[in-house]
Amino acid sequence: MKGTILLLTLCALTGAGVPVWAQKGPCTHSGWVQDKDKNGTNVRATPSPNGKIVKVFPFPKEDGEQVIVNTIGYNRGWLKIRFAETVGGTQLLDRVAWISGDMVTASVETKNNKPATLYAGPTRKSRKVGTIPNDTLIAIAGFDCFGFSVSYKGKTGWLSRDDTCGNPVTTCP
Repeated sequence: MKGTILLLTLCALTGAGVPVWAQKGPCTHSGWVQDKDKNGTNVRATPSPNGKIVKVFPFPKEDGEQVIVNTIGYNRGWLKIRFAETVGGTQLLDRVAWISGDMVTASVETKNNKPATLYAGPTRKSRKVGTIPNDTLIAIAGFDCFGFSVSYKGKTGWLSRDDTCGNPVTTCP
């Protein structure tokens, strides 16, 4: 009974309806907003199109205005973010909020410029299901401390955070 109460409390605290377990080490990944809506991109209090809008990221009119988000979770198509700033360094958000995963992208960037491995699960010990060429934009379909779940040419799998770059105008270390 205590375990059930703890689980329900965790679900309530996350606002996601599903538990978010604490994991060791850095558990954030970056991506940038790529929304074609000239009115900007809605950021919500809950992972729902009906969630209260807590911020609208402006549509970038020139280089340096693209918005980079710090992703910390995922729930049914929504990315949980806790920080956002423009490429130029203007802070836009410093709180936990949600953005549609369809509005965020990242690119494949490996340290050796070779294609990145796509894994069946969120670990390098998982079966390899394919590769994605360097400098390819990815559609984010999930999140784990390991990296992003992505779809590429009909294959869905996990891409290590070490093989992604969340900055649209520069290379990542």
